[in-house]
Amino acid sequence: MDASSSSKLRLSLFLLSSATLLFEINLTRLYSVAQFYHFAFMIVSLALLGFGASGTFLALFPAFGRGDAARRVAQLCLGTGVTILAGYLLSNALPFDSYSITWDRRQVWILALHYLVQAAPFFCSGLVVGLLLEADARSAGTTYAVNLAGSAAGCALALFAPALLGGEGVVTLSGALAGLAALAAMRPARLPSDLRSFLRRLESLGAVALLSFCLLDLGLRLDDQRGFAFLELRLSPYKGLSYALQSPGSQVIYRRWNASARVDVVRSGSIHSLPGLSFRYQQALPAVDGVLVDGDDLNVVLQPGAEAGFSAYLPTAAAFLLRPGASALVLEPRGGLDVFTALALGASRVTAVEVNALVVAAVGELYADPRVQVEVETGRSYLRRSSAQYDVILLSLTSGYHPVGSGAYSLGEDYRYTREAFQDALAHLSPEGVFSVTRWLQDPPSESLRTFALAVESLEAIGLESRPRLFALRGYNTATILVKTAPFSAVELSELREFAASRAYDVVYAPDLDPAETNRYNVLREPVYEQAYAELLAAQPRSQFYAAYPYEVSPPSDDHPFFGHYFKWSQVGELWAMLGRTWQPFGGAGYFVILALLLLALAAAAVLI
Repeated sequence: MDASSSSKLRLSLFLLSSATLLFEINLTRLYSVAQFYHFAFMIVSLALLGFGASGTFLALFPAFGRGDAARRVAQLCLGTGVTILAGYLLSNALPFDSYSITWDRRQVWILALHYLVQAAPFFCSGLVVGLLLEADARSAGTTYAVNLAGSAAGCALALFAPALLGGEGVVTLSGALAGLAALAAMRPARLPSDLRSFLRRLESLGAVALLSFCLLDLGLRLDDQRGFAFLELRLSPYKGLSYALQSPGSQVIYRRWNASARVDVVRSGSIHSLPGLSFRYQQALPAVDGVLVDGDDLNVVLQPGAEAGFSAYLPTAAAFLLRPGASALVLEPRGGLDVFTALALGASRVTAVEVNALVVAAVGELYADPRVQVEVETGRSYLRRSSAQYDVILLSLTSGYHPVGSGAYSLGEDYRYTREAFQDALAHLSPEGVFSVTRWLQDPPSESLRTFALAVESLEAIGLESRPRLFALRGYNTATILVKTAPFSAVELSELREFAASRAYDVVYAPDLDPAETNRYNVLREPVYEQAYAELLAAQPRSQFYAAYPYEVSPPSDDHPFFGHYFKWSQVGELWAMLGRTWQPFGGAGYFVILALLLLALAAAAVLI
């Protein structure tokens, strides 16, 4: 192979490697938005499947690598670009429906089809690497170096391209890079009458057509952020954004992508979400929009001029009742409801730590208030680097209500709800400061019980007795837990009880709780939350309580940060009985999605590798 041909093939490999890694990273984003986060887990496995299958193919059919290496590389680069676009379009046109899989067996085949068509680009790309290693074994080090450099370039593009092009545009950018790689490897046909030359011309036309299509779409996106309409990502009908847009007159008023998320703001007359609001509040609700990250977990954004009266009827108001004029830290407030509440209830200054700059831009006016200091980073990073102390720390409830029995969200990592995270927050409380956490109520107790367990064990981990430093109340759909590093005083407990009674919240834990004062407003047949909290505190050793409880509610740690993971193997019989009888992701057995994907990967690997 002469020096000129080698240089062209290395350029082709660099461009193809960049396209492949860019597409792989972008697929995790696309599946997170269109479906649910756990589908992104299969991207690495299908990429490895494609690469592994390419090696097997070359071993079984060694003749494929003989002959004109440049032409083979050009064909495979073109194949990579075509399968990138075709796989995306097929998956988008034939979406997988996780809710109906237990009664619609076609969904199993659709999931398998997604898996295989998305593996095809990696198969073609892997063949290119294998062919070049075989064609010039003495330059293997150089080939690997070019492959790694191109892959690194693709990773760098994945950081910046989504903000300019959106997730769909990154698909066409990947296709364009593969088309360029094909053109770089091609040599001009010399004999017009020769069939081989004719086929080369067709291949060249195919690469030009692929590149032209991709560049046209990219140009449209750079001009007005909208490319070809048929490329627009289709979301699962069960995502929060899909629900929000079902109401008449609903519209998306803001949409942006970056490397970590897609952020949408929806304006709709049907959005009234104020989690935990007391039913004693009798006035008109404020006008709000909804902000969604990756198409899910709607959080409200108050429209300019919203009346603040409702703030005093939210459970987070309890912390500001104890600490008037507080300096407040709000961890990942998303749409800013807790920031608005803190200001409305008299906080002297508010530090809002939001992980995504797009959310800050989408919310706009609230975060521009001079009393608000915005830090764009994760809450954990801020807590680790900051030395500031606060009178009130709020861990915002930003996730939507999801039935714990579905298990569909059990695989999502959440480093806000770990023992170490709670300890970090407690370390930033002023001597009489209050840490407030709100979660959804589930029956039997799960979310709120696990949060209570986190608070209990975090206090004990720093050498403090937990009983006198906790207070918990519940409304009709949320529970709020207040934590201090100093014991609650008799005056504070009296103020909290008065607050709960005036807002029709039930006290579920207090250091001096009288069973007669529980279950008074949001009446249940049994005071299950109060009983669960008391049993957890009384258990010695506590591990026995966790082992006997029907759900997994032991506190997560940084090494196992799955707050939404409540599954126990003892539930298998019950889940099996529910298959096909409950309308939840994977029919109530969502935890098994990772096992289903494992079996699918093993089956595909057995056939292809």
